[in-house]
Amino acid sequence: MEVQSDFRDLFALFNAREVDYLIVGAYALAFHGAPRYTGDMDILVNPDAARVRESFEGVLRSDSCTP
Repeated sequence: MEVQSDFRDLFALFNAREVDYLIVGAYALAFHGAPRYTGDMDILVNPDAARVRESFEGVLRSDSCTP
């Protein structure tokens, strides 16, 4: 299953900072054989505030984020 590079970058950041997350919604359905294209990705993030804040600050500082 192909994942857009923006999502891959976000997951790499989450993994590097040990943020617990779960992919839900249409991407999860597609992974399990019931594709339903919506154009977005639903992610459930464990609300460990410090790790999540660090991760999103990293995304905002990266070249992959365009305001």
